[in-house]
Amino acid sequence: MDETYLFELIQNGNIEVLLKEIDNGLNVDFIFQETGSNGDNRGHSLLDTAVAARQKEVVQFLVDHGANVKRQRHWPGATKELISSFSLQNTCMYPCLVRGDVDIASILVKAGFDVNLQDIRQCSSLWHAVDSGNCEMVEVILSSPTVNVELPDMTYLHPLHVAALHGNSKIVNYLLQRGANPNALHVFGNTPLILACKANSYDSVHKLLLHGGKVNTGNLYGVTPLSKFLHNPPNLQDLRIFDFC
Repeated sequence: MDETYLFELIQNGNIEVLLKEIDNGLNVDFIFQETGSNGDNRGHSLLDTAVAARQKEVVQFLVDHGANVKRQRHWPGATKELISSFSLQNTCMYPCLVRGDVDIASILVKAGFDVNLQDIRQCSSLWHAVDSGNCEMVEVILSSPTVNVELPDMTYLHPLHVAALHGNSKIVNYLLQRGANPNALHVFGNTPLILACKANSYDSVHKLLLHGGKVNTGNLYGVTPLSKFLHNPPNLQDLRIFDFC
C-alpha cells in the first residue's frame, strides 16, 4: 500500500475510495510506517490521521467500520513505561481536547473511548475539558457511561477544583450534578469552595454551598473560603459572598 496515497485519501475525505480499499483488504487499523511529506506519520493509524485532519465524516466512517478508538500510539525506542505515562496524549482524543473539536470527540466517546485515561500529569479528558472552559466538551465527556468525575491530577486537583478556580459556575454545576465531591482536598488542602472564593465567583460559591461545601474548612496554611475571598482586590470583591459566610 502506497502510504502517501492513503494519507491523501484521508486528508481529502475520499470515503468512497477508502471503502473500496477496505473492501479489498485494507486493515481499518492500518498503521503508517513511513515519514510522510507532511510530517512524521509513523505510528499513526488511519483514525489518528483523520482526527488530525479534522475530517469528521472520515472519522465516523472508520469508527463505523470498527476502527479501534482505544488504541495508543507507540514510537520507535520508547519503553512501555514511557508510553504508558503519556497514555492520553497518545490517543486520538487528545487533539480534540486541545482544539475543542466537540463533534469528533463525541464520535469517539460514543464509540467507547476510555475517557479516564490520564496524561503525564495525570490529567484526564474531563480535567482538560474543564480547564479549557468548553462546556460542550465537558458535556460530551460526561456522556460517557464510564466517566470518573473524581479523577485528580498529580497534585490532587480535581475537575471540580479546576472549574471553581476558573469561576465557571456552569461547569461547577455540571460536575456537582454528576456527584463531584464539593469538599475534595487539593495537595495543599484547598477545597473547591476556597478556590471559588478566590475566583470571586458568587454563582460557583452558591452552588457549592447548596451541595454541602464546608464554609469553615481551611487549607494547610489556615486559609478559609472567607479569608481567600478577602485577598481579592476590594474593587473585584462580590460582597454578596458574605451572605453565605
